Amino acid sequence: MMKAHYCWLTLIRPLDCEEAGEDNLFAIDLLTVMQLLAQAWEEVTPVMIAACWRHTGILPNFQPIVAVKAIPEVEAAVS
Repeated sequence: MMKAHYCWLTLIRPLDCEEAGEDNLFAIDLLTVMQLLAQAWEEVTPVMIAACWRHTGILPNFQPIVAVKAIPEVEAAVS
């Protein structure tokens, strides 16, 4: 997903440059690339990352535990 976000940002950047009145619409420096990558990474959520890992088969396809019952013996030992 980060790649898709980055590609989108690089596609709309020349439009922003044109609106700003810049001469070379497609010129890009390393700092701008790093800023675009940081912005793209902010768009990626932990849910997306987990879904990608599950899609590869590296992680098992499991349902998260919604509620856990308390065991009195364990609670007494921890307290």
